[in-house]
Amino acid sequence: MTTTYLTPRELTVLNQAALADTTETTTIRSQAAVDSIIAQPQQVFFDTAAYPTIEQKLGIVFLKVITLHPFEDGNKRTAVLALAILAQLNHYHLTYTNPQIAASDGPTIDYDAIYQGIRAHLVSA
Repeated sequence: MTTTYLTPRELTVLNQAALADTTETTTIRSQAAVDSIIAQPQQVFFDTAAYPTIEQKLGIVFLKVITLHPFEDGNKRTAVLALAILAQLNHYHLTYTNPQIAASDGPTIDYDAIYQGIRAHLVSA
């Protein structure tokens, strides 16, 4: 099955949606970070995908929106929206509750734990 990815414009629109009920407005801090976030799950080295599983593809976008902080405001909210929308675009849905997804944001980030959490909450639509 072919994976569907977000575009830089779609990620920016998700940030706008994340900020819709606030007085904040979308400001891109780094277009290079936005572009990197979009490209990262698609990376292939020597015919081997850097992120071969769907949970890794979704997870790296989620993690990089949080860690690269491409927008002035709403990065964590945008990361959650991107995670959910990417799952939907690829015929999955997530079963996370709000407290569960909030718990994934700690002082240190364990990438493998995030991928495992996504796998545990990813259901084929």
